[in-house]
Amino acid sequence: MAYLYKYLGKYLTAAGLVLALAGCVKDDTSKPKPTDPDGRVFLMYDNIGVWFDADVAEAAEAVAAGALTKENQRVIVFHRQSTGSVIYELVQDKKAAGGYRKEMVKAYARGENNDLSVETIRDVVADVRDYAPAKHYGLAFGSHGKGWIPKNNPSNLRRSIAPDPSAELWAEPENGLTRYLAYDWSSRIDIGEFADALDEWEWDFILFDDCFMTSVEALYEIRHLAEYFIGSPTEIMKEGFPYDRVTSRLFADWEDDLELALKSVSKSFVDWYREGNSDVHPCATVAVVKTWELDDLAMSVRDIARSGLWTNVDPSRTPVQYYEGMASHVFYDLDDYLRNGIAPTSDQYRAFTAQLEKVVVFDDHTEMFYSDYGVRTTHPINHYSGLNVFIPYVAWNSLIPAYRETQWYKYVYEQ
Repeated sequence: MAYLYKYLGKYLTAAGLVLALAGCVKDDTSKPKPTDPDGRVFLMYDNIGVWFDADVAEAAEAVAAGALTKENQRVIVFHRQSTGSVIYELVQDKKAAGGYRKEMVKAYARGENNDLSVETIRDVVADVRDYAPAKHYGLAFGSHGKGWIPKNNPSNLRRSIAPDPSAELWAEPENGLTRYLAYDWSSRIDIGEFADALDEWEWDFILFDDCFMTSVEALYEIRHLAEYFIGSPTEIMKEGFPYDRVTSRLFADWEDDLELALKSVSKSFVDWYREGNSDVHPCATVAVVKTWELDDLAMSVRDIARSGLWTNVDPSRTPVQYYEGMASHVFYDLDDYLRNGIAPTSDQYRAFTAQLEKVVVFDDHTEMFYSDYGVRTTHPINHYSGLNVFIPYVAWNSLIPAYRETQWYKYVYEQ
């Protein structure tokens, strides 16, 4: 109950400030603004509702406390709402209540840009970049995630144990404890569409505050979007990342060493749960992925698949670390999958692990992960690489046709 009061209070405060500022819309489009070569803009993209509102309130606390030490450091928020979505900037203001204010950037008409679509994401990002032209951008996408799995799931892709057995695997259950790339069951987007929505721009990093998003198939599909990704191979608790810590640690190092900043952000995420701050479950997993190394990772996995030494593992018979609680698992640990199919002493496997270290530049996890799907409980982590992978086997024959359409499958298994 304390958790509910804490986050509801933050949400109501945030909502009130948005309404109060709705009439103060900046509209200075008479001439383009010059791009700031040293500017750093952190965009928090809201697509999850009340839980992300609490995250924004945490980021505002960091801004109020002085996390932004230079004028060209900015935190901008897209707040999706059916009554009229808005974009605003978090600005330190010691005279304002809480030590910050929300400076309105743009207010959309009722119902405008409140869905999850390629067009909405493009519109919002374009408006943010028009308002704050800078050389460096980072994105936190607060939503739900399902890795590479297509939005139109096969009819038998259901939760195995749930109050409503017909509920789709990534449809938000009542009182759900975790986040899932969708807003709700009626507003979803495929990973390829997500790539289309963002491929006009360069990003320093994308932080996925969503479940299952260090899916190697998904990251390989969008590897051109950013220099780095941060995400989790498992579900993320609904509290998400602690943005009071994330915001301050990100901007402290972003100017000098982006990779160091992202490692610090990721460590602070797992530590927050490890320290017992969550009112749900003290569970967290994370990985920082260097995107330009993903091509060589795919090549190393392809070499294993073609080695002649490779045994295609059937996880129904061979134990492999899994990352959700389904009776028939969908997400497995990439490294554990491969090391069960090839001799760990082989040249091919050593080449893979060497490349994996270049791809996953930081990883951390608690001893257990929690899954809200299947049997709702915690599960042990016995092997961890930071990346999950789908294993095509008989339990998921219905998914295999879609899997064969992924860029990862076509490169690794077909070429």
